[in-house]
Amino acid sequence: MATPRPPAAHLQTTPDDVEAQFYEALREADIGKLMAVWSDDDDIVCVHPGGPRVIGTRAIRASFEAIFERGGIPVQPGSVHRPAWRGLARSDLEKSARVSHLRPP
Repeated sequence: MATPRPPAAHLQTTPDDVEAQFYEALREADIGKLMAVWSDDDDIVCVHPGGPRVIGTRAIRASFEAIFERGGIPVQPGSVHRPAWRGLARSDLEKSARVSHLRPP
């Protein structure tokens, strides 16, 4: 059975809007909002801090669902560098988050 496609992201008019929705979804532990900013291509990749590469929509969704089992992540973007080239945007940034609640007891 196919995985239901997430709803379209809100306010995806600029890379800043998409990034803001991503961090809002992390803080709220909102898997639908989070997955709405990802492409639905099977070759997308996510690397969680200190973790291995997670490849594909299903695997990325499952990884965030596992993270969200303990609640949202109080993350705040810090220093941001956004190079742009031929209509593509990338964000290189430092993040700060208190993740002690994510560690196993």
